[in-house]
Amino acid sequence: MIDPFNSLKVLCWRDKIEEILEGKIPTPVSVELDPSNLCTQSCEWCMFKDFKAQHMVSLSKEVMFSLIKDLGEMEVKAITFTGGGEPLINPSTPEAMHLAHSLGIQVGLVTNGDLLEKNNIRDVVVETCRYVRLSIDAGRDETYYKLKHPKYSDQLSRNLKSIRLIADSGFKGDIGTAFLIHPKTYNELPIIIERLEDMGVSYLQVRPCLGVKLTSEMINYCRDAVEDYRGKLNIYPNFKRFDEIQFGMMFEKCRATPLLGIVGADAKIYLCCQFRGNRKYVIGDLTKATFKRQWGKKRHLRVLGRINLAKCPPCRYSMFNKLIEEVFLHDKMHRNFI
Repeated sequence: MIDPFNSLKVLCWRDKIEEILEGKIPTPVSVELDPSNLCTQSCEWCMFKDFKAQHMVSLSKEVMFSLIKDLGEMEVKAITFTGGGEPLINPSTPEAMHLAHSLGIQVGLVTNGDLLEKNNIRDVVVETCRYVRLSIDAGRDETYYKLKHPKYSDQLSRNLKSIRLIADSGFKGDIGTAFLIHPKTYNELPIIIERLEDMGVSYLQVRPCLGVKLTSEMINYCRDAVEDYRGKLNIYPNFKRFDEIQFGMMFEKCRATPLLGIVGADAKIYLCCQFRGNRKYVIGDLTKATFKRQWGKKRHLRVLGRINLAKCPPCRYSMFNKLIEEVFLHDKMHRNFI
């Protein structure tokens, strides 16, 4: 299936992969940018909770704009404004999205949706974004409020209304939603699917919540729900993540990190999306030098050598790494036989 989460897209970047296999660090294809560690919610399962509590900061407008101009000069293809915290809580984020768009960089936004109630914010999304994706994570307002602690008890319904308004505005990008499978939410997957039906949503991404115990009954319940409702909504489940949790990494070496840059709200450049806040994996600091001057330099190479797959959590790089090994190193696709 061709969808935004299909790992085969890594094969589009053969030139960069070949550089990596030669021991070089290419310019990243895209960058994840955390404008802020502050948030309008406090999700029970937030994997960056400790980092955010210790560093309750937002990027300055100066640092963020300098970074975006730098990425434009490096011909980085896309920037995802994400978190960290809630990216729209930084008052400079909308202008930064406009700046990136004006430089020909594709813009993505991952948000909890709370601040999309503001008309000017929705306008920025419509004007600049290739996609916007909302973290939904529950089917009922009361469950959403209990586990994510937003400002309003009906925040889920408010955010769904924002989705409808964006869809009705003629937005030409994708409106995505995401649902984390959690012991306290898994049985609400059918409910949120029905609520999203006919709302103009492009898809629902379904994936397991890390760091919690999910039974086979919970997993199978979600598998069945995906199959039962597949005709009503585009549903993209990431059930491969369950295999990674159970069996560990299915590749020999992590080579994919140079394809994606990670910039935290603390202005640090991190090696990997899983290591936000981990000083061991900092490859640069934007308060000391530009992204371009630090990316691919000696410190970056040194930090790459610290990766220990035995201690790594399941992550989005897994299938990229597996494809790099099987296609480029072992030629399991028989690439020359079309």
